[in-house]
Amino acid sequence: MISKERLEEIKEFGLARIINPLSDYEILSLVDIALAAEAQEPVAWLVHTKQPDPFTTRQRRIAEKAAARGLALTPLYAAPPVAQPVQVPDGWKLVPVVPTREMREAFHVAHEEAESGDCDVWVPDHHWQAMLAAAPRPGNE
Repeated sequence: MISKERLEEIKEFGLARIINPLSDYEILSLVDIALAAEAQEPVAWLVHTKQPDPFTTRQRRIAEKAAARGLALTPLYAAPPVAQPVQVPDGWKLVPVVPTREMREAFHVAHEEAESGDCDVWVPDHHWQAMLAAAPRPGNE
């Protein structure tokens, strides 16, 4: 198995390429870790009863019977499930819920261009295109 120290080294220095290259053994270890995390099973279930307090069970059979009776279940894991990366469809872009200062500034510049007649597209599209161009990329805020 790949050591914790080596994993930390890869995480810290891997993108800068200032570490020893990964061996075939290390690559296979990382694949094993990823597959195990992906296939992770709950170690217990929280059963939400009609009583004020839910109960936990480690037995899948009891959890399945509770679910069959219409009770809600919350699976409990030894470690958090691995988050899947967000896939953004072609032609789409992730943007902040609240526009950044740069996005607002781009809007105002586009608005001034529209007011002076310096844009060739429908005004709301001009504003939108300017704000999208100024939106940060996730991870590069």
